[in-house]
Amino acid sequence: MNLLVWILLIFIVIIVFTNYQKCGQNNILVIYDRTLKKPVIRKIIRSGGSNVIPFAQGSLELPIIPVTQRVDLHNIVSKENERLSIFFVMTTEFSQDKIILQNAINNLAGYNSERIINKIKDVAINTLLTEISKTYIREMEDEEWFLKKVKISLTIELKKIGVNLTNIIISNIKQGDLI
Repeated sequence: MNLLVWILLIFIVIIVFTNYQKCGQNNILVIYDRTLKKPVIRKIIRSGGSNVIPFAQGSLELPIIPVTQRVDLHNIVSKENERLSIFFVMTTEFSQDKIILQNAINNLAGYNSERIINKIKDVAINTLLTEISKTYIREMEDEEWFLKKVKISLTIELKKIGVNLTNIIISNIKQGDLI
């Protein structure tokens, strides 16, 4: 009986030490329950660590530093069927709000950092393409109005995947030929 207790104790210690998750200084660790149909956040840890119960919980490490991306889009079609080229720079970061982080868990769990950045970029490109296809060129010439319109749409779409838009700069809109 004594041997069985020792074996059980060693087994528990091994499980605890092998399931300890930690995150770096510029990251947050989100621990969530996997047992439900929709994952539910249990803990948010900034620059630390915690044990994750195998099969019942999962973890996602997200960077808290802002990420800046430059995107060049060519041959985009406006509402008037005119081709445009647009260059924009956006800065995003993961929200630390629990409700918005829940969206990150639902959409990004299991992704590595490169895939997460590509997902953010894809959402931004698709949102910008949608806004351009719904906008006349004369409306785009009012840069403040167009930037505000894009910012509002992009903020809504990025929050759906758990990301905050910090800044966006549309640096150049060039007109091309009609289709």
